[in-house]
Amino acid sequence: MNFPALKQMARQQVTVGMNNTLHDDLDTPCWSCRAAKMTRMSYKKMKTRRAIKPYQKLMSDMCYMGIVTYDGYSHFQLVQDEASRYLWGFLMRRKEEASDVVLAQVKWLLAQGHKIEVFNSDQGRELLNIKMTAYLTAHGIEYTWTNGYSPEENGLVGRMNGIAAAQARCILTTANMPNLLWGEAFNFAVEVRNISATKALDGETPYFVRFGECPDVSKLRIWGCLVFVFTPKKLRKNKLENPGKAGLFMGFAKHSESFRVLSLVTGNAQEVRAVDFHEEWTVVRSYVDRLLANRYGKGRARSLPTVIPFVRLPVTGVCHDSDDSSLASDEHPSKRRRCDCDATTFQTEVGTPVYTGEPVVAPLRDPELTRPAAVGDQPWRCAKATGCA
Repeated sequence: MNFPALKQMARQQVTVGMNNTLHDDLDTPCWSCRAAKMTRMSYKKMKTRRAIKPYQKLMSDMCYMGIVTYDGYSHFQLVQDEASRYLWGFLMRRKEEASDVVLAQVKWLLAQGHKIEVFNSDQGRELLNIKMTAYLTAHGIEYTWTNGYSPEENGLVGRMNGIAAAQARCILTTANMPNLLWGEAFNFAVEVRNISATKALDGETPYFVRFGECPDVSKLRIWGCLVFVFTPKKLRKNKLENPGKAGLFMGFAKHSESFRVLSLVTGNAQEVRAVDFHEEWTVVRSYVDRLLANRYGKGRARSLPTVIPFVRLPVTGVCHDSDDSSLASDEHPSKRRRCDCDATTFQTEVGTPVYTGEPVVAPLRDPELTRPAAVGDQPWRCAKATGCA
């Protein structure tokens, strides 16, 4: 018990055997109580100052996803401008790449003529190191960091880590795609985040605050939807080969006006321009599992169906000028459509996978479309880097 409580008990004689001999002039604090009853400092009265100009303050944080993508990435690094809320995302194979990734982004912004005053991160050694601090100090940029084990000090980018990961999960779940594609979903989520209105900017978009003009969303498409990529005549083997090759929409290219597409024939991610979108349709997940395992996995190749099985996406509507009004809006998502590559009309059947074009590969055995391929435990080799958002 504390000293004042003991004196009160003695004065009021609420117990037997306690004499009122306690001295009133004792002012020595109880060090045991101070150590045993200490609590965390409150952040309620702490005032923070936000940056008011774009590029004035940058923040960065890293996240480990625990799953390696089909092309070898397991981390992502976020860099965010505090004033505009604009976000840059980068995929990384190892956390040691964080310094090079962030420094490259800072150098690029400085080369564009922008003034950076403050850079903030946590105390992770992937950023808080001699290389990073030396460069920022040489260019007059103040480097600040948060205290350890203090989630209240986490900046916007720290919370954005969880938001970006959650959006990537939602995208993968909606399209029913393998987790090996989380890198493509993450890049797409960052792209959409920058052109989406936010309450923090009074309903404006980060793109508008950064560039001063409204973003063009006319090219946005549903991630994971079915596309057909045009193949030029010089790349076709013969005149009977179909010019359209099936693929899945994975997002936008970084350095060109083109789309990223996962080929459903080869399993390669490619950047193409001539694309025909079918946003109400996608591919059965088990097919994509086996396709990625055959292309990027090690060991015995898994047999693929002789045809590509299409299935409807669970979307309520697609708002584009080229929207196909002939599709029945009341059709159940479980219905699948059988079509021929040269057919002009389609017939809808329940539980029937879609067949398109020529066989992809000769199957080693009868395909089991209802059982996904178990590829999560397979080692993966690195392929061409996808870049950043």
